Amino acid sequence: MGFDVSQYELEDTSVLTVQNLQRDDDLLVDGKPVLITIYGPGSAQGVKALHRAGRAAQARLQLLIRGKAEKNAAEAADAERVDKLIGITANIENFPIEGGAAALYANPKLGDMADQVEAHFADKSNFSKASPKP
Repeated sequence: MGFDVSQYELEDTSVLTVQNLQRDDDLLVDGKPVLITIYGPGSAQGVKALHRAGRAAQARLQLLIRGKAEKNAAEAADAERVDKLIGITANIENFPIEGGAAALYANPKLGDMADQVEAHFADKSNFSKASPKP
């Protein structure tokens, strides 16, 4: 039998159990934990979201270097973050927000959940076949 590289590849998705603000327990809605299924950095969706975010940031930087900074650069950066988070989100369970992922990630008062999604996505060990799923 030959070498099987697939056993070292990242999984396409991972499930994040969202923590409460104090980080001492799961975030519960109606007694059920809030779960967000996230596309991994090696998945087609994750790669696409990263490339899209990178291109947008690069375009903003080029404008800044040319002295043509956007008047709404902060808002544009926030919108790009929301777009990236939407792109890496496969599913949200037990958090029935009207407007779905777009409404969740665009609401700065729910920013802790967005931060948790970003941190989970950035840690490739969450998508490892060798590590236990959270």
